[in-house]
Amino acid sequence: VAAVAWRTRVLAYLPLQGGPQGPLRLFASLASASRAWALAAELFAAPSAAEDRDDIGSDVASAVWARWGGARWPGLGESALAKPGAHCSAALLRECLRWPPPAPSAAQEAPLAAWAFVVEVRREARSLWRATLAGEENLIKAAPGSCATLLERVDTVLPGDLRRLAVAGVVAALNDGKAEETCHAGLIVAIHGPSGRRVRLPVALAPNSRRDPAQAPPAGAWAPTSAGGPAVLMGAVLGLGCRPARSSYPQGSLEVQLGLAFVGPGGQWLQGGALAVAAMLEALAAWSPNAV
Repeated sequence: VAAVAWRTRVLAYLPLQGGPQGPLRLFASLASASRAWALAAELFAAPSAAEDRDDIGSDVASAVWARWGGARWPGLGESALAKPGAHCSAALLRECLRWPPPAPSAAQEAPLAAWAFVVEVRREARSLWRATLAGEENLIKAAPGSCATLLERVDTVLPGDLRRLAVAGVVAALNDGKAEETCHAGLIVAIHGPSGRRVRLPVALAPNSRRDPAQAPPAGAWAPTSAGGPAVLMGAVLGLGCRPARSSYPQGSLEVQLGLAFVGPGGQWLQGGALAVAAMLEALAAWSPNAV
């Protein structure tokens, strides 16, 4: 390890000497001299590989490759790629030089696959209904423009379940337009699974799970929460409905339908589907005060 370490630090000075071609020829020659020099060259050329071998010279290599890349892209040596902790390598710079750029893979992850929406409906301090909508599994497969609701979940409540009366009361209040008068409120927190980032969205409650795109969204999904406050970047409309369950369930069972639609700036339905929602969530998670 010690033999490789000092060779790695020697290689770190080569790209800084003279033009870009001469040092690289010497770099290649040294790599073929012995196994120690070859391993040092591998660690230096790809700092990510160094992380598996006690991180030999990875910080030095990243900074040096960023400075060397500045000869081809002026300003790269002063960018975020040259800052401590960045991962700049020969492989990364070669990828930037590839032309034509590689075509994107046909199999791409769904935009909302990493997000989950934790939902709760409350009346004052009492929780009446809770559910989680998965960003991919609960996507509605509807023709574009036919439905403003993007996510929908259906649950069945059996007779004797205390939630049955609670959710029936919420739906009745929503259908009568008395949800605000009876102090019903919704809570939605979007959670990014891989990182744990969380975004709390303004929410308005509405009857039935699906929204008609021709009708304007409720104002509560996007209006400022306090007088003079800034308009939100994205809000949500939480639709709740219920109906008798199918005959395969015990008599008296309820099918609870929960729908989630999104509202963009200006109080209009957010266009662009799951991709637009994912982009908004990433922006909110990065800099919005709504991130928690």
